[in-house]
This record gives sequence, C-alpha cells and structure tokens, in this order.
Amino acid sequence: MNYILCLNQDTNHIEHDKVRNYPFFKIKKSVPTIFGGDGGYIVIKGTVIRHYMYNAPFPMNGTVYRHKDTKKTSIYANEGYIWAQLKWGNHYWKNEGDYKSMGDWVTTPAYFKIYYGDPTAEHRVDDWQDKDSPFYNNCGSLWGVDENGYYVPTPPDGNLNGEVELTIFANKDTKGKWARNNKKDKKNSYSGYPPKVMLFKGLDITVGYSDDAMNEDAASADTYYCADNSTQDNVRQMEELKFKICTYDNKTPSYSTVDYLDNAGKSQYLDNTYNLATKQYLRQEHHLVYKLVNQYTEPRAILEFNLKR
Repeated sequence: MNYILCLNQDTNHIEHDKVRNYPFFKIKKSVPTIFGGDGGYIVIKGTVIRHYMYNAPFPMNGTVYRHKDTKKTSIYANEGYIWAQLKWGNHYWKNEGDYKSMGDWVTTPAYFKIYYGDPTAEHRVDDWQDKDSPFYNNCGSLWGVDENGYYVPTPPDGNLNGEVELTIFANKDTKGKWARNNKKDKKNSYSGYPPKVMLFKGLDITVGYSDDAMNEDAASADTYYCADNSTQDNVRQMEELKFKICTYDNKTPSYSTVDYLDNAGKSQYLDNTYNLATKQYLRQEHHLVYKLVNQYTEPRAILEFNLKR
C-alpha cells in the first residue's frame, strides 16, 4: 500500500489557524472533454491514518502508545477535517461550514473542509488514533450517487474541461478536551494528541452523473421537432433516423454531441445553427424536419411533356 505522508511536528509547528498558508501536496485528475451541468458530480475518496508520534512517521498497525489520558481526551464534533482546495478551470469549490453544509462554486480562490472519521459527535481520541479513518461519506441516497466519499456537484452553468486540481493543506490540530491541561483551558484545547502525522491512502477523484441524470425515463424520452407550431397531437411520427452527430437535448450525455470553448474558456454544447437557405435558427435535427416537410412534401417545379411515337 502506498501512502502520502504529511508531518506537522513540534519544531516549527503550524498552528491550526494558519494551515491554509501551507499547501502540502496536490493531485490532478483529467476529466472528459464533455462533462458538467446538472446531475454531474465529483467525489473525492480516501482514508486518513493520524497519530501524534512524529518520530515514527509511518502506519503502526494500531501499536501507537496509548497513554491513560487518551481515554479522557476527546475530539469535538466537526473538528476532524482537512483544509483543501478544489480548482476546475477558473472555478473553486467553497464550503467552510460543518459536515452538513452545502458549498458553492465561485470564481475566486476558496477553500473547503474534507471531514474524516465520524464528525457527527464527540469521540475519544484513541478511537481515531492510528486507525483507518475514511473521508466522511456525504453522498447517500439524497444525491442519487452510488459512491463513498466527499461529494461535489459540478457547476450547473455549462461544461468545464481539462484537469481537476485538489490541494491538501497542512495537518490541522483538532479541538477537544485534554485531560493533561489545566482546568482553565482543558475543555477547549488544540493540544490533546494532535495529528502531527497524517498518512493518506487510496486518494482519488472520480467523476460521473447521478442516478437522477441517468435514469431510464430521461434516456428514452422523446424530443419533438415540428416544422410549424403544431401541437404534439398533430405530429406524425417519421421513420427512425440515426445521426452520427446529434444535439445535446438536456437528457443523458452523449459522445455524439459537439462542444466548443466559449470566450470564457468553458466548454458548451453546440445547439442552434443558422441555415442561410431557410433563414431558420434551429437545431440540426429540427433543420431536417423543416426541410422534409417544407421542401419535399410539395414539388418545387413540375415538368410536363407529351411523348409521340
């Protein structure tokens, strides 16, 4: 098993309120050229092992020395997290609230918290010491995403392309109660067995579309194109036609659609195009229907002649 090791030891120790000034490492993930919009998501997966013995910066398989005070030392709810930054194009994910908060994409540098273990309640520090603590799973059935990890919806305004870049910052001390502190501050201490050693394993970024975006009803739903303003009751179904390249019609994504980069460098699906002959601004499929109905249903010219023997 490969690990990424992060140390925040006693010498030149980085305080909890300054860790965002110290990026420790980055990982990058290439995403499909056509990706984003409603229903798209990113999930950050991984597991953390934390302990305080910086002179032994490796997994100790549960053998880290457990002082009797570790049973009396706790980590408060909402305190087990890592500061991170997620950048995609010119967008940044921002979520500085607790584990229940929903974030938002912004266009200025921003930060978010990746919770690990169980952030919902206060825990004894030895419950987390030198043990696998997966990233808190906020996917669940609410999002319709069959994944485990930290869920981020893709920006709804068009598609992005290129690389997703994740930055992890210095180990943050966790706030809680520490038995060895004096009475004055032992209930609100950052000193109780802080995560001077953090080992990341299985760190990965996955992308996909939620069940709501990829359900069978959406995939099989028809898109109606009429040559005039007729209602669906007056539509006569044509024979099936298959397009090599088609228009994205806000249903399931297809690699047969065409996208392009707009002036902001964002990927957009090609939609309506202008036909100089008909002076219509329509989708390609709609242009075909218009042509079949208006140009082929009646002859443009009739040639008559008599044949004589």
